[in-house]
Amino acid sequence: MIAFREGQDPNKKEKLLNNLEKILNKIYKNIDETPTFEEVNLSDLLEIVYYNLYMQDNNYMNISIKKDKNNSLKLKIKKIK
Repeated sequence: MIAFREGQDPNKKEKLLNNLEKILNKIYKNIDETPTFEEVNLSDLLEIVYYNLYMQDNNYMNISIKKDKNNSLKLKIKKIK
């Protein structure tokens, strides 16, 4: 729960709200920016990389790839810039 004191300077209150919004955006942005793909094959991997780097015009992509027991891949995108 977040509470503000009565009679507090409106500019200071606005600044606090902006800072809180930035913090919440970082928290939720990190959650939203980490899509996970189950049972990915190599063609899918290439397609995902191509789409994010070339079609979306990004320059950086940090991904994690894990090989499952059934030889499929689990892909997790950690960061895209």
